Amino acid sequence: MATTSCSHRALKTQSGRKQSSSSSANGGKPLPHGSTLNEHRVSKRVKALKAHGKARVTLLHAQARAAEADADVEAAKLRFEAATMELEKTNEDTLEQDRDEELEEHKIKEEEEYGAGLEGMEDDVSVYDV
Repeated sequence: MATTSCSHRALKTQSGRKQSSSSSANGGKPLPHGSTLNEHRVSKRVKALKAHGKARVTLLHAQARAAEADADVEAAKLRFEAATMELEKTNEDTLEQDRDEELEEHKIKEEEEYGAGLEGMEDDVSVYDV
């Protein structure tokens, strides 16, 4: 019961088993033994879907790793910013402490100079008191 239908359709042989026509139904390649053209197409489609699924999972894993890396970068930026702020605060405290020490030293120096000046004045006053 051989027919002359389109070349992409499966043809039945006399034994009833389906075969592809000899043209480009399967790209000119013979089907695996015992397979119909439809089974072969389904098999190829399943393989393609599995490969696509694996690729998709790989992509999702890569995206997850990238998101995790982005989160690590953001955390590092925040730690750096916090450390910078702490350093600035420490510098401000140190500068304030240095200014206070300089003022205290200057105050002591003025008191010593003033005290020395008073001692000299006491000598002068005693001369005039007489």
